[in-house]
Order: sequence, then C-alpha cells, then structure tokens
Amino acid sequence: MAANLKKDLEEIMEREENKYCADCGFVDPDWCNIRVGVLICKTCAGIHRGLATNRVKSLKLDSWTADEVDLAIGNRLNEQLEKFLPMYYSKPIPSSQTALKESFIICKYDGKLFEDDNKLKQSSIGTGEKSGFLHKKGKSKEAWKPRFFVVKNSNLEYFIKIDDTNPKVQVPIKDIGINLEEINLNMFAMAITYFQESSSSRNYYAYSDNNLLTIEWYYTILCAQNKIANSMECINLDGSMLCSGVYLQKSGYLYKPGPAAKDVWRKRWFFYNKGYLSYYKEKLDAHPKGEIKLGKRAEGFEVCAGESDHHKQAPYEHTFQLKTPPRTYKLCAETRDDMVSWVKLLNQTIQDV
Repeated sequence: MAANLKKDLEEIMEREENKYCADCGFVDPDWCNIRVGVLICKTCAGIHRGLATNRVKSLKLDSWTADEVDLAIGNRLNEQLEKFLPMYYSKPIPSSQTALKESFIICKYDGKLFEDDNKLKQSSIGTGEKSGFLHKKGKSKEAWKPRFFVVKNSNLEYFIKIDDTNPKVQVPIKDIGINLEEINLNMFAMAITYFQESSSSRNYYAYSDNNLLTIEWYYTILCAQNKIANSMECINLDGSMLCSGVYLQKSGYLYKPGPAAKDVWRKRWFFYNKGYLSYYKEKLDAHPKGEIKLGKRAEGFEVCAGESDHHKQAPYEHTFQLKTPPRTYKLCAETRDDMVSWVKLLNQTIQDV
C-alpha cells in the first residue's frame, strides 16, 4: 500500500469523531465498514462481516486502494445513521453480549431503522405491537412450553393455543417490568415482572429459538411502554420512569443475610425495576423471597457503602446497606464495580421517587 494512503488512514483514525467504535463505543477502533464508511472495533467488525451486505477492512493490516480510502468517511455519519434511535433502545457498550450488538447492528445497517423514521414506525420495535410463539417457563417446573404471546392494545397476553378465545394471562403493559436475562452462553430470555399492589410480583420467563427475535420482543414491549408513558404525559407515573418512558432497571447476584445478627449470608438473585427491589432464591424463580418498595430519602430511605460489624462476616468486602423505615438490608457484591453500580442506581431511585 502506498505511503500516502497509509498516512491518510492514520489521519482518519486520529479524527476526534473516530476515537470510539460507531456501534459499541470501544476505544480506538481500527476497522472500517467500507460500504458505509464508519470505523468500528474488531468485535463489531466480526459481526459486520457476517452480514451479506457489509464488507470490512482493517485500517492497520489490510491493503487499501485510493477509492476505498475515499469511502472511509468516518463516524460523523452516526448522526445520520442513528438520527431516530429511540430513547428506549439501549445502544450496546463494549461489554455487551454479542447478541445485543448483533441485533443493534442489523437494525442500524440492514434495517436502517434508526435513520428512517418511517421504517422504524413500521417495525415492531416502532409500533409496540407483536404476536407469535415463545417458549415460556412453567411456574414451578423447569419445563419450557410453547405459548402464543400478543402485545397489543396496551396489554401483554399469552394463550395456551393459538386458536384459544381467551388468554391464559393478560397484564397491563404499564404494570410490568422487563429485562433480558442470559439463560445460557449468549442466549437470552425475557424476564417479565408483573407488579401488583395487593400481592407480591410474579415473574414470567419467555424466549425464542432465534436469539435476535427474543431481543426484538424485548424492545417491542419497551416501545409499548414508551407510548403509554407519552400518552399519559408523565402524570401519576412511578418515580422510576422517566418522561421518555424509559425505566431504570438492573439485575444480578448479591449476597444478603437475614435480619438477625447470627444469620448467614446467602446468594440471591436481585432485580430492580419500577421502584421495586426484589430478590429471589434462584435466577428464574416465579415469585420473590422478598420485595422492597422504595420511597423517598425524606421518608427514611438511604443507601450507603461502608462497613458495619455484621459486614465482617460478608463473603466479599464490597458491602453496602439499604436503609428503609422498617429494616436495614445488608448487601454484598462480588466486585467493587458491581457494588458501585447498585449503589448509584438505588441512590438515583430514592432521589427520583
């Protein structure tokens, strides 16, 4: 490759807008989708390469022609490619699972959903409506059985059979929380939590054999929630919902003891959504072992990281406390980053509720 072309490529990489991968934000990307002209990281380049319409090249390892260098416009194109990216659609980050990156890249480049508002509005993640079969986990059994799901008219329903007249379950979309949970390596299921004031929440788990379709279902439901929020003009919404209809949410393992000083620390699956912090004995349980409805700081809710006498028996040093009017919950994360993430989220919730 001619020295002047190599210099041109180095200059392209040094531009401010090209410091991060156009798709996941990884630092110093050194690959390029030469059909579009954006700079991407090695991981995202592998996904692009798997799509029939895309062609990628390394800016450092491959030989380039002058015409190809001219096509490397750079990541200022992202303003156009993501002009209509919905607020409820989470753009991948470097640590995101491959399936999430792949789903985003397909929507962005093949579907052009984020640069063409009309195409977005015609897709399920833009209409908030969808129907089809998903595998659903039984309430108390490990078996997953096919059920026909429908998202329409502000409700989520599922039927035992496609020709059933009445749904087995119908829940208002405004009353559910939803998250993507990894059930196998890079294989996702939707965790759908139905919040009820009169009783504890109920979790439903569902997935498609096509991982990308599971992710599409997830964003379809988020779109439906966003439409409901916008139609209500943010009146009487739970404090954890932003005016855009986007919920704060998080899930993962934490350790907690019981309320007595002699109680041992046990590993529990925690899930936060819509102002509720729930914890489960196992990751895919239908009902929580406990549920905490968070309130305002002025009402006696507080989150703080730090030591206490009881924390000396914690399995890890990354401990924090959630103080509520009736009880203080002692919690422990396996890593400092995870602890900081939970403390930040819960503090933001208590501030916003």
